[in-house]
Amino acid sequence: MPPDVIILGAKKPEQLADNLAATGLELSSEHVKLLDEASALPAEYPGWMVEFQNSRDPRGASRPATEAEIRAATARLR
Repeated sequence: MPPDVIILGAKKPEQLADNLAATGLELSSEHVKLLDEASALPAEYPGWMVEFQNSRDPRGASRPATEAEIRAATARLR
């Protein structure tokens, strides 16, 4: 894991004190996971499209992908 980088931007001494106090904050792995999920960027084109096309029936049958298949393909690209 890369080292933590903390950027402080304070105009008043009170803000600086609050910012420095925040450096002691420790998040659980569950909180980090939730924050990562909330801030995850959506898959970009054409990556999601290629994955979607590859998830279709290889015989070329005209069966549309289910919502679950589309969600799974999108999740694999994250």
